Amino acid sequence: MDEDGAPQELRHAVELTALLSWLAELWSSPTYQASILAAIGADVGVTEGRVLWHLGQYGPLRPTMLAERLEIGVPSISKAAAKLRRRGLVADRSPAGDQRVRLLYLTPSGRVTVARMYQVGDAAVRGILAGWEPAEAERFTVAMRTFVGAVSDYAARLRSRAGLAPGDDRPTPRPRTADSDAT
Repeated sequence: MDEDGAPQELRHAVELTALLSWLAELWSSPTYQASILAAIGADVGVTEGRVLWHLGQYGPLRPTMLAERLEIGVPSISKAAAKLRRRGLVADRSPAGDQRVRLLYLTPSGRVTVARMYQVGDAAVRGILAGWEPAEAERFTVAMRTFVGAVSDYAARLRSRAGLAPGDDRPTPRPRTADSDAT
């Protein structure tokens, strides 16, 4: 127990929840995202940048799925996609056998832009970890991988208890490592 009478494990959970909430808010803030886009010289807005990032992370997606993931309206996705098409960064196509569905995907220029976005983020993390011992950074990475897996499992249990679909509404990101690209 700590001085407030709370179990020490709970104290860490509360602090971790607060830290993760702050990090998610910072990382997804329009200002932070705009700074990444500015760093690579991308002449696109934050919404367009988010569309590019999601297509790089998850592969081709329907506009409705993008709208759901980004928590914005389909008209906003349509407008962003039109801007990105004009710049040659995305295109759309129907999957084989179903002409009713349209998927947005990155063009080669879009993949280059997304790779540059990732490079800025990767450089930021390298800079943040620069003062860490390599073993400490590795332990942190392993712990984060374990934590993210546990959060994903917990979210699946919550969806199941709520009677929601078992997560097929949230595409699984393709793993990114130091050797992968944004294809």
